[in-house]
Amino acid sequence: MATPCSVIRPGHRYQLLRGVTYGLTLALAIAIPALHGVKFDIPAGLYYLGGEPAPPLRVVKAFLLLAVATALAILGSTYPFGRMFCGWSCPGGQLARLARWLHHGWPKRHLLLRHLLAVGVAFGGALICLNWFTHLAVLWEAGRPGFAGAWRWAAGLTALFYVEGVWLGFVWCERICPYGWYLGIMAQDNRLRIAFADPDGVCGDCAACAKACPVGLDPHGANFAADRCLTCGTCLDTCQAIFARRDGAPPLGWAHRLPVTPAPPAGEAGEGWG
Repeated sequence: MATPCSVIRPGHRYQLLRGVTYGLTLALAIAIPALHGVKFDIPAGLYYLGGEPAPPLRVVKAFLLLAVATALAILGSTYPFGRMFCGWSCPGGQLARLARWLHHGWPKRHLLLRHLLAVGVAFGGALICLNWFTHLAVLWEAGRPGFAGAWRWAAGLTALFYVEGVWLGFVWCERICPYGWYLGIMAQDNRLRIAFADPDGVCGDCAACAKACPVGLDPHGANFAADRCLTCGTCLDTCQAIFARRDGAPPLGWAHRLPVTPAPPAGEAGEGWG
């Protein structure tokens, strides 16, 4: 039996909200090591915690505690919100979405410019990662310890992020990322999801929502795979934009899964829904 849903109409511009959450994620990833909240400067043999030099073991413990707390927060959000981390905060998802924009939103004659921009973004991601483990000045001062090693790491991470974003895109999220696998399993029973409700038959089957979905799902189809849905709201933005020029309410919306009402005992079968 299909799980009944109560549809809640969205009232936000989800693209703008995703931009805010992506920005906050990047800001935290940059600010924590930059302000020496938790920072390793491995080539120089310096370690920082709370803005002050600290013993290496204390910094390692703090880093592991931060990583575990982040992982638990993400896992804890999966049951109520599904794969919302993938669609709203994951850096890999940001790269994949940028690559999708470069591929579909730019003319083909700008191919070289698109790839140069992608390399620049990938290099920026590499710098964010390196900033946790070394002072970035090591990249610009050839005489500092770790200069060659830092550039090798920068080149390797740039290549990895470029391939992940431009060539793999959301395939990375669905088929390679082990965290994505786990969230896909956990999200099968999440409470918040996309629902299609069209009792008045206003949907024109334009499939714009399916074309806009970053992972190629059809939210108004009968075989909608909710466990693959990133809960990003892209299809909702698209549907709302179309129905802004039409009569009727958009048939796509958020839904809370409701518990299935158990069947009445055999002797009370006549007491139906009324």
